[in-house]
Formats: sequence, C-alpha cells, structure tokens
Amino acid sequence: MSELLFTSSIDPVKEGQVFTESPPRHVTVWQYFTLPDFHRKTFLDEVGRAVEGFSPLEIIGGAEDKFGPNNDVPVRRVIALGTGATLITLHAVLGEIIRRYDGVIRDPQYAWEGYNPHVTYVNGKALDEGEYVKLSHIELMEKDDALKQKVVRKVWDFEGTE
Repeated sequence: MSELLFTSSIDPVKEGQVFTESPPRHVTVWQYFTLPDFHRKTFLDEVGRAVEGFSPLEIIGGAEDKFGPNNDVPVRRVIALGTGATLITLHAVLGEIIRRYDGVIRDPQYAWEGYNPHVTYVNGKALDEGEYVKLSHIELMEKDDALKQKVVRKVWDFEGTE
C-alpha cells in the first residue's frame, strides 16, 4: 500500500506527472496517509464532491522556519486568508474524508490542530514573506518508494477556476 498526500501546487502540475526529485512549490494540505485500495474510487469521488464547493484559496507567505524530524528543512509558513472556506477548512474536510475511508495518517501529531501550512523550499525558492498567492486546485500525489518518485494521481480545480 503506497502513501498518498494532498498538495496544492503553486507551480503548475498535471495528472500523471512524475517527479523523481521534489515536486514543484506547493502547500501540503494533508500529509502522508495510506488508504485501503478497495476504498480508492469512492474516496476519490467524495473528495471531488467536497472540493467542488471551494473557491480559490488565498495565502500569504509568513515567517521562515525549519521543519522535519531534525528541524533542518527550510520552509516558509503561510497565512491562510479568507472569512469563508480557507486552507484550514480544506485540511479539516479532507481529514474527515480520510478518516471515513479508514485512512491511516503517518504522523498524526502534524494533523488537525497540529497542522502548520507551509511551502517547502524547492531549488532555493518557496514564497517571499508577504507574497500573496491564490491556490486554484489541489492534487493527490502518490509516493512510490521503490521507484523513488511521486506521481500526480488526480487534480481537482476549485470552483471558478479555468
């Protein structure tokens, strides 16, 4: 059973795209989890229905920080803007769907109240402090440890994006 994660890429991605190194700049919306294979289709259908109601999500680059098990991975925290459905709301909605379909979260301490939205640096670039970005979609990535790659399995556009 491979691990999955939800991201919202700042730089464009396409379904089926394979990354052997870091994927493009993105906000992790939901960290690594596993899901029983027999739930996959209905899970994807429910995620699609849930995402339909989200408009593009607005974020601003916050302070720099270091994450990871050794606190050595440079990231830029992000501030979720908006009074309606925000990045935090999307995280919670997806978490409920993952839970409903018997998903197992790799590091639960970084979920729910422990969720810290951020952009990890890719090729020395993340967001600048104060930089505004509108996230127009989310994607489901699948991690394949044997091939040392991540594959974009599904992309959902938010309502009102082209």
